[in-house]
Amino acid sequence: MDEIEMGEIIEFKTKETERRLERIQELMHKALTDLLDDEDMQELKKLTRQGCH
Repeated sequence: MDEIEMGEIIEFKTKETERRLERIQELMHKALTDLLDDEDMQELKKLTRQGCH
């Protein structure tokens, strides 16, 4: 792999991580305001288990 490909992969991973963290923050806010339903709770568990690779 050349540098450009590696950079693109890293950028993609960073964007994925950013989106996941934003979604976790949204879900945590819902949880704090008692708006989190069972489906949201399952999504939050899944997202936090994936972690940041």
